[in-house]
Amino acid sequence: MDKQRTLTRRMFYIGKIDKKTWDYLSDFINENYSNLSITIRRVNGLDVLENTELAYDLLCENINEVESVSIYADKENETFKMDLPIYSEHNKFPQFAEIKCVGIDRANEIRAFLDILTKKIAISNWMMQLTSILFYFLLFHFYATSQLGYNLKDGPLIGIWGLISAVFFIVHFKFVKPSMEKWMYGDVRIRLALDEESIAEFKAFKKKASLKSSVIAITMLVVMGFIFYLISRSW
Repeated sequence: MDKQRTLTRRMFYIGKIDKKTWDYLSDFINENYSNLSITIRRVNGLDVLENTELAYDLLCENINEVESVSIYADKENETFKMDLPIYSEHNKFPQFAEIKCVGIDRANEIRAFLDILTKKIAISNWMMQLTSILFYFLLFHFYATSQLGYNLKDGPLIGIWGLISAVFFIVHFKFVKPSMEKWMYGDVRIRLALDEESIAEFKAFKKKASLKSSVIAITMLVVMGFIFYLISRSW
């Protein structure tokens, strides 16, 4: 007997819905489900639609007023739920997609769909990712070097280095990274880029975010390089 499986995806900090992304999502829903409900929450109202094309037109007409889009669809032995939060000051990583299905074959098909959809929505920030990798590489490099420079039995400094690395790791992902991302992206979780005006605004937004990201990356590297210089002088 097939078991019911739940597949979920959590929202990254920032994403984008454009015409291609909406068409990909729309095609999957229309091909796989018979019942559909799309709820569009706006600043001054709420609309419930049963058609992806009508929902797209409404989004284009009210792009600056949309607060969230919720999609619900189902068929026998399967339900599809998706929440697209446009604005979200809290809850840094909400669950944005949930699909319950029966059977391993269907689960694999849906998992592939979610993987592609996530890549289509996600906005890559390679500068921030690269900086984070270098940040922790330097921290653990300090730790490894201290192990080579001090005796494990006689050097309590080794434990201190490990503790410092762990503290930096937690502090960075818990406080520093979210603060930097909010500074770069603001409170908008998913941006709608569906018409010429919103597409132009999104491109301008990306340029500003990339500039801020570069400033953060350079600053972090300079600080870590200075720390490395000070520590290397003490060895």
